[in-house]
Amino acid sequence: MTTNTDEGTIRPADLRQWAGGVLYVKNMSRTTISFDDAKGTVVTIPQKDKEDSIQVLPLAMAQDPGFQKMWRRGQVIVSTDPAIEEELTLAEQRAEWQRARDREDIFSQIEEPASDKDLIQATCLHCQKTTFVKAKEYQENSVPMLCEEHKDLAAMFVPEITIDPATGVESTNWVAATVTPTKRSPIQKTGNEPK
Repeated sequence: MTTNTDEGTIRPADLRQWAGGVLYVKNMSRTTISFDDAKGTVVTIPQKDKEDSIQVLPLAMAQDPGFQKMWRRGQVIVSTDPAIEEELTLAEQRAEWQRARDREDIFSQIEEPASDKDLIQATCLHCQKTTFVKAKEYQENSVPMLCEEHKDLAAMFVPEITIDPATGVESTNWVAATVTPTKRSPIQKTGNEPK
């Protein structure tokens, strides 16, 4: 088996005498390479300098005439060199880090708004029964949580806004309004009152 000056790099003709082992492929072209032999071997190799542009090369793909044509033209480099495996591992790590960053970006930008049809389980402020309220109302805490039987008592509850001194976070708690009598001031005698 003959090899090029790069250690481990082989030519398509070398496959006839190849003893086996792992083959690696590096895409050197500006196009994505796709391979499907209809027998279960499906490979996609992104363009040069993209994530996953270095991959393990299945033997079926290496033996394919169309792939060998690209190989002879220098559009791909095929190697048996284990050093390329380090490059492959690093490429896989970079790809995984990129996917993790992409996921974080997506989740930080997308916050699904609560639908008016979504329901959340809550406790009635009046009778303490379990009830279901709209998710939007629950998240906004814009109305007191009351069951169907006590919805008409909503006017009896008032919001009490508190601020947590440690975090500075404002929260709203609904409390039952109470009416307390006020003290009357004593009537001042002016001297003109009837006796």
